[in-house]
Amino acid sequence: MTIDIRALARKLIILALVLTPFVSIGDVLALFGGSIRSQVIASTPVYLKLVKDVLMVALVALGIARLARSGRTNVLATPFLILLLYTLIAASLASDSPTLALAGLRWILPVFVAFFLYEFVDDLLMQRIARTLAALLFVHFGLQVVELFYMSHWYGANVLGLAARVPGFFLIPSTAGFFAVVTLYFVHFYGTSLRQRWAIYCVAPVSVFLTQSGTGLIATAAVAALIALGIRRVWLIIPLGGLAAGVIVPLLPVITGRQADYVTVSGGTRVQIFADLFRHIELVPTAFGYVTNTAVSLFANGGASLRSDVIPTIVDSTYASIVGNLGIGGTVFFAIFCATWAIVVVCSRRLDLYVATAIFSLYGFTTIIFEAYPMNVLLSVCAAYFLRATYVPFWSGRQNAALSLPSRISSRIPV
Repeated sequence: MTIDIRALARKLIILALVLTPFVSIGDVLALFGGSIRSQVIASTPVYLKLVKDVLMVALVALGIARLARSGRTNVLATPFLILLLYTLIAASLASDSPTLALAGLRWILPVFVAFFLYEFVDDLLMQRIARTLAALLFVHFGLQVVELFYMSHWYGANVLGLAARVPGFFLIPSTAGFFAVVTLYFVHFYGTSLRQRWAIYCVAPVSVFLTQSGTGLIATAAVAALIALGIRRVWLIIPLGGLAAGVIVPLLPVITGRQADYVTVSGGTRVQIFADLFRHIELVPTAFGYVTNTAVSLFANGGASLRSDVIPTIVDSTYASIVGNLGIGGTVFFAIFCATWAIVVVCSRRLDLYVATAIFSLYGFTTIIFEAYPMNVLLSVCAAYFLRATYVPFWSGRQNAALSLPSRISSRIPV
């Protein structure tokens, strides 16, 4: 019997999303009971957290099987192979700490998943993902409402004496905001139910507000602005975004109910960490894996096989993690890829591509996206979708394919 690899991979992607409520269930229960000790000390059993990593590895394995069966690949094979070899070299240089080398490989895994999902992602899968995310967000929002009244005040209390920040399925409120924004994106562009879309239009912004996440509020406003402007006026997002940022950012402490210096401290700390990492950047890193959330968690939980001369760093930034984990070589690789991606975005005339790029780029400043589940899976899916539908056709000279948009999607995009 021949296994349908494509169908199996698509089912695993949906399963990965369905498992979202369970991968942090111990942390959520600890928040309810007030027994949580730290954001980096795990309260969820390790085997539950490992499930998502097993699924990611399984997707890579299915991609390899697909390539072996078809005997053909695409033009991205060469750059991805170069990145893979570079990553393995960096991991081997950190081999005196195998645990952290594995942490680094776990961190970069979504990048390679995107390549191996190339043949599996299409409009039908995007629609299924939209339906799944919508259902999850409704449950997530319901849990947030319960948390508002009954969760411990680990993140503080508001003026009404209720929990100040409620994370729903997640431990970190900003991750919950990220989830709501990405769900809004998928449902708007790929959802097939008008009633469901309008329900998400109402629920997603409220869900983000309940997290009191500054990045979440900014990203929600950016998504709404891009959709309202439409593809013909999308260039206006630059002057309007700059003006809006000048007004909104100073008001974030008031809007979110957090301390007055929250923006300065949060943003300034990230900039300082990035500057320190960049100042000590190596051509090929010798501490691969240390600038990851996994490393921080292992260190906090007394993980074995950690080097004593390097302390894992909390950076809360995808860009800083790339600099710290991959050194000059990896940073240049990603910079070139981002530049070529930006060219395709500008030339594509696809609003869904503009919005996806805006969301993940914004969150890249305040979150290590590669480790934020399930958004790392959705990043891989989106990357694979646009690599196949737009990026590769554009650089291969097939611009008509790159500029096309499925009719079901284009009919809902403002012009």
